[in-house]
Amino acid sequence: LEISGYIQDSNVTDPVTGVGRTLSLERPWNYSVKFRKDFPAHNFTFGWELEDSARERFFGLDEIVPVDEGVEAGVFFETTALSFAKLRLSGGNLLNKNETRRRTVFTGSRSVAPVDFVEDRLRHRGRNFSLTLSGSF
Repeated sequence: LEISGYIQDSNVTDPVTGVGRTLSLERPWNYSVKFRKDFPAHNFTFGWELEDSARERFFGLDEIVPVDEGVEAGVFFETTALSFAKLRLSGGNLLNKNETRRRTVFTGSRSVAPVDFVEDRLRHRGRNFSLTLSGSF
């Protein structure tokens, strides 16, 4: 079992507005939990991973873009029972989370200009599965 993560804080004076904020594209927290179990007698391994992080925000001269990717979960099954290769079946985004993004664009500098438009994006990534055969052929 491997557990990792971080909590961080940043503060910068926004050059456009003069107000304090976090650094652009910095996530205040993140964690990852990974598990792997080997069965050498059976040439078999399986594992899973769970990862999540805080929403990040991009600050541009005339826009602000927050991005939230949600929790990521994956699993894999792997065998070396084949004498010539390793076979791996893996699945990702098992919780079927979507990525949301709301981009706010201003008519000029975001410190003084009004909002020009707001662009909402909901990206349906879907679950994904792959089968990999690797070795020396």
